[in-house]
Amino acid sequence: MNYKKENEFLKKEIEGLKKRIHQWENTRENSKKRRKLLLEFGSKFFAGQNLKRSILSSLEEIDKHKSIRKETLADLFANLIIRITRVGIFALIIGVFPILILLLQTYFLDIQNDKLDIQNVHIRNQTELVKNQNDLINQQVQLSEAARRSAQVFILGDILSDMNEELEGKTLEKRVLSPTLVGRIISLSLVARPYKYIHNNKLLDRSLSPERGQLLLSLVHSNLDTTFLEEEIFKRADFRNSDLIQVNLSNAHLASIDLQGSDLNNSTINDSNFRYANLNDVKLYGSLINSSIFTSAMLQHCDCRGIRGFSSDYSNATFFKANLKDATFNHPILNNNSFGSSALDNTVFYFSKLSETSNSIYNLKDWKTIVRDSAGFKDLDIVFKNYSIDSFDNGNFAFGIRFEKSLN
Repeated sequence: MNYKKENEFLKKEIEGLKKRIHQWENTRENSKKRRKLLLEFGSKFFAGQNLKRSILSSLEEIDKHKSIRKETLADLFANLIIRITRVGIFALIIGVFPILILLLQTYFLDIQNDKLDIQNVHIRNQTELVKNQNDLINQQVQLSEAARRSAQVFILGDILSDMNEELEGKTLEKRVLSPTLVGRIISLSLVARPYKYIHNNKLLDRSLSPERGQLLLSLVHSNLDTTFLEEEIFKRADFRNSDLIQVNLSNAHLASIDLQGSDLNNSTINDSNFRYANLNDVKLYGSLINSSIFTSAMLQHCDCRGIRGFSSDYSNATFFKANLKDATFNHPILNNNSFGSSALDNTVFYFSKLSETSNSIYNLKDWKTIVRDSAGFKDLDIVFKNYSIDSFDNGNFAFGIRFEKSLN
């Protein structure tokens, strides 16, 4: 029984193999037929049956008659022209096809680039909208903080009212405040911390305290005893980052005050005293400064662009890394001043007198000597590494120097 089953199984296997061999032979025969048809088509297309017949007819006539009839020769040339034309058209198609592919590819790439450009525009617009939204959110947060701190204005009003009552009827020599009121002033200056708010329809780029600025203005314009002001208030209160934009600080006694980080842009400062004041990182852009005292004041990183004024004393003041572009100092008093690493592009100094050393070199060839002896630049060598004197105005009573960026 087992042998019968094995025989039947082998017979089925043999039948299956025969069928597969038969299919393979048919496939192989079909492949041969296709190759043959392609070759015949190629030979007919490129050589042509008619060209073959014309060539045979020409050769037979040459063998028999030693010449070719006109009709046979014309038929031969006609078939040659047809064959050349066919080959040329085919070669042209083969040559043009890659170019067409490249042109189509370029066309689709242009379309894709246009769509990418449109997409980038939408992305930029979306980014701008997100940025504007973040700015609005930031403004809302800052305004909420400003609204919360605006309650300090009521405290400030109470303090100013009490200060007026205490100073009423007092002579100039006795214009001091009670310790209780001084303590309230110091406390308010400490809690009136800086924050950002809207100014001229724009959120400030740094945090400022308008309350500190208002408190300071009230103090300096109350004709308080200057010694009392320095010792009891300025040394204990906090007036850093005060908002003093476009204020009038004329006849103000601000000696030894710490105004670091405050904003005094476009302010007017006449006959004021800033001796030993800390004005580091203060904004003084476009301010007018006349006949004021800045002896030994610290003005490091100070934004003094475009300031102008007359006859102010800057002896021993430090302008390290200050921005003095386009500033004009008319008849300043300078002595032992530090301008190292400061921006002095188009900065002008006019001096009222020439020293004996400057008079002895009236031709003004040695600018370093003139500036050192008459202007008092302490770090002159550092300044002259980056700047040069571009022009001057020399007379019997004055001379001017203008710093320009050195090309060296």
